[in-house]
Amino acid sequence: MNGRKPPWWSQRTAGRPIGAVVCAHPAELDGRQDLLLSRSVVAVVRPSALEPKPDEEHEVDYCYGPDTTTKSLQNRTVEPLLQKLIEGYNTAVIVFGSTGTGKTSLLEGRKGIDIDDDSTNSSSQEGLAQLLGTSLFEMLEDKQVSSGAPPQCTKPRL
Repeated sequence: MNGRKPPWWSQRTAGRPIGAVVCAHPAELDGRQDLLLSRSVVAVVRPSALEPKPDEEHEVDYCYGPDTTTKSLQNRTVEPLLQKLIEGYNTAVIVFGSTGTGKTSLLEGRKGIDIDDDSTNSSSQEGLAQLLGTSLFEMLEDKQVSSGAPPQCTKPRL
């Protein structure tokens, strides 16, 4: 990115990688988008500018666009963290953003939709917490089966 040094918060530390993943929803101001997105760069375009300033370009590990589903976010970004968790590493997912940008919907799913209703695609209505909880128990079960260990946990019924 223009030969500049990335910001301190994006630097990876030895043994403790920190990844930055963005799910952006650009808005239009006077017919122009306020964000320019690529796979690994998010650039903020101020209303008075024609293009982003170099200090308003941010390099990230991956940038999802507005059409991203919770399931695709889970598969590409978060599920690998579950595997690391099972291997004994500490992992965390931090979701932040402005009020009304969909943080709760991402984590908890959409309210008022019967996720057991066969007429809807239930995986697109479930939140990341429920999808990852299910995946975690499936991974633990697979690990127990492959190691021949007796079951030590059971999947809760939601």
